[in-house]
Amino acid sequence: GYIVLHPEDDHIDFRNSSYNNNLKEREADFFAASFLMPEQIFRQQWIKLKGSREKLSSYFGTSKIAIHLRIRELRLEI
Repeated sequence: GYIVLHPEDDHIDFRNSSYNNNLKEREADFFAASFLMPEQIFRQQWIKLKGSREKLSSYFGTSKIAIHLRIRELRLEI
């Protein structure tokens, strides 16, 4: 996501402590999540798999943390 959204940046230091607080990084993470876990398909699978993070992680091939963040982004849990 970062390379697509910010190709002008030729060096990314992921060890930098400000990485997670950087607006560009948050945009890239959201882009990647939307690409890997499209909202409509995610919502369908959320219902089909009864919200199982483990099964969603397996279905989308992403980490459970990525699943948790996508659930929060889509406000599927309170």
